[in-house]
Amino acid sequence: AVAAFALAGIVPAVLAQSESPIDVNIPFSFRVDRTTLPAGEYVVTSTESDEFGPMTLTSKDGRESVDFLTEPSDVTMPVSKSELVFHELDGKDYLAEIRVEGLMEVHELTEPAAEVQAENAGRTIGHRSVEARRVEKG
Repeated sequence: AVAAFALAGIVPAVLAQSESPIDVNIPFSFRVDRTTLPAGEYVVTSTESDEFGPMTLTSKDGRESVDFLTEPSDVTMPVSKSELVFHELDGKDYLAEIRVEGLMEVHELTEPAAEVQAENAGRTIGHRSVEARRVEKG
């Protein structure tokens, strides 16, 4: 399993609040920090039940896994649907946000250095999202 940690930051309880993992089918390869993951079905989970701790994105076949940290966005507003948002730069997609329906904040990953450099150089960064769904505990 691949493990990578984004730069240190506050890790809100994205999933601890809902206590439900999130399923997502990502139809393209993507990066989380410096780790490249293949297209496929993934589960996003919070690895701790309090407001601080890493989150994990794991492929359903168990072959790929990455731990990462998020911080709350500056904007507080109800999230209307669960989705993962990616930033597109130089042909690569970077996981940028996790949005969980019913929560009051968008949870942002720390920007990769390549994105910061692109913004500073005035280059355009694209955006695309993939719908996700909460897994109900049963």
